[in-house]
Amino acid sequence: MDDERYQSIYAGLDMLIIHGMGISFSLANKVAPLDREFYSDRIFAKLLSHAITLKRIVPTGLIPTKEGDTELWDISSTCALARALIESYDSLFYVAVDNITDEEREFRFLLWELHAEERREKKLNLIGSKNPRLIEITKDIETLRQRVLGHSYYNNLDKKTKNNILNKRTPAFYLSHSERNMRASINHDYYNSCIMFLSSHVHTLPFAIQQLVEFKAGDKNSLQLISIPIQYAVGFLVKGIQGMEIIFGNRLPGKNKETADLCTIWSGILSDGIRSTG
Repeated sequence: MDDERYQSIYAGLDMLIIHGMGISFSLANKVAPLDREFYSDRIFAKLLSHAITLKRIVPTGLIPTKEGDTELWDISSTCALARALIESYDSLFYVAVDNITDEEREFRFLLWELHAEERREKKLNLIGSKNPRLIEITKDIETLRQRVLGHSYYNNLDKKTKNNILNKRTPAFYLSHSERNMRASINHDYYNSCIMFLSSHVHTLPFAIQQLVEFKAGDKNSLQLISIPIQYAVGFLVKGIQGMEIIFGNRLPGKNKETADLCTIWSGILSDGIRSTG
């Protein structure tokens, strides 16, 4: 990969971060009256933070910005941040962006709360906690579970999900990844390709080690490799921005033409995938 192409990718990430920060600033210190807006504001801030940190740690290109500067080419950390960003979008879409009834959204929030409290209880039990609040937490979980079981949307769940809830294995999501991607207009094969690449570095799998053996700072082929997680992050940052526009509408700042064009390009890539049809 030549330096000019990489600089274009890097500049695109920077441009989207600037617009994303404008979104966050426009919502700062404003009361979120709905759970949907409350969650979306905070999840988008998490997503944006991953993008900002990603930009800070990736190389600026083959040629340092100042003579004598050195940069750390850390593809594994880059992949970890890109994956965290993608999973932040997944949660943002599930609880706030998805076009569902108020009844179903209320149920998703309730199920999330139950999932969180079950995890809290499990972690406390794993460390043998003597916290006197543990009994209270357990009681609160059962109260939450009864609210879930009595909710009007509960009967729409499949048998496996119902059994998991009954057996204290409440899922964070009751839709599969493929279902969530379909609803979010994301090509599932493209999504899987992203996650497979990123996860290999996050989990230090053999595929990643093979790449790291050949990886060298300042090398053109290595620059291309490290650009891959950046591009994945750009695509899902675009989806996050578009999701916030769905939720908050004209309360958010508008895009300039360059940012709008970049969003259109990446929205198409995520929707259609990149598989060759020839």
